[in-house]
Amino acid sequence: GGDLLRLLHVLEINGARSDAFDSQRLRLNKTQDLYFFDRWVAKYKNRQLYGFDLPTGSIVWDFQNAWAVPEESDLRDTIDTERATTTESIVTVTAGTTLGSNNNFLHTVREFIQMPS
Repeated sequence: GGDLLRLLHVLEINGARSDAFDSQRLRLNKTQDLYFFDRWVAKYKNRQLYGFDLPTGSIVWDFQNAWAVPEESDLRDTIDTERATTTESIVTVTAGTTLGSNNNFLHTVREFIQMPS
């Protein structure tokens, strides 16, 4: 638990980084969808935020940019997960994608901040 600042996924299909995903979704408590983006919307938002396209296979949730400048936030947009029973980041792989054997991965890095109580 804590405030979710960032969440990064790197999608590998058949052992290589891939953009073969249709959408990304952030959900709390199995029922509450906070955000849902189609791939093209997410890529457009990331281009606007960072000024360039993210590398192939990168899937990002960045809540640390309240003033539209990375790292300049006042925590306004972070997600408080303290009272959530589950926090899920769901990536939907494109239908028809040929998956290999033992070489498909969704690597995840997450950044939280916890306030002392």
